[in-house]
Amino acid sequence: MGMWSGEHKEPSEATANDSASLNGLVGDIVDDVSHQLHAGIMKSARRVLIDEIFSSILPDLIVSKKTEKQLAAKLKNQVTKVCFIYEGFV
Repeated sequence: MGMWSGEHKEPSEATANDSASLNGLVGDIVDDVSHQLHAGIMKSARRVLIDEIFSSILPDLIVSKKTEKQLAAKLKNQVTKVCFIYEGFV
């Protein structure tokens, strides 16, 4: 009976060590997969954001700047006309 219990401890300790090693390995794999998944999601999100900037925001900004320049030019022309008219009365 004594030998049986002695033999029983060694496999149990070996099984516990194997289980701890397996848990550590699984934990490392989970961490690696999680990191890779996070990196992939962030890369895709950056790509979507950059695509949105180039396809929507940038053209709108260019149109807005052109409109501002055109309005500034019209305003300058109007001010110039008013000055000429005023000088004609003086």
